[in-house]
Amino acid sequence: MTIWALVNESNIVINVSFSYVEGWIENEEEVFIGDVYDPLTGTFTSPTPPPYVEPKLVEMITEDYTTVPYNDTILADATAGDIEVVLVGPLSKKITVSKIDESINTVTIIGTINGQENFIIDRPKAAYTLAYADDQFFITGVV
Repeated sequence: MTIWALVNESNIVINVSFSYVEGWIENEEEVFIGDVYDPLTGTFTSPTPPPYVEPKLVEMITEDYTTVPYNDTILADATAGDIEVVLVGPLSKKITVSKIDESINTVTIIGTINGQENFIIDRPKAAYTLAYADDQFFITGVV
């Protein structure tokens, strides 16, 4: 399994992705937020105790993405093509998924939403806020 990691100026992992992200470090082993990257050896280590890392609440994406528990806003730019956003529950808060471009491409929210499988955002610059309850997501706001 390939994982991409984003590190801060102290070489501490601040975000991870299972999809390619330009400028992030590719790794074939598991990588976790808080791990330390050694640029000389190209390896990651997990310090004990791990350092505190401020979670990235807003995620800007241009390709398929799977949410993590601390996401609260996904800004999807589908200019280059359709995007799928996989919602992973349970979440203890609401999450907003926005299609921020004006293209005809779509952003598909993958999961059970309002009792239906998946939800397609095909309107330019549209945003939907969703909450998790009873093993599914519910749309609680539309912009």
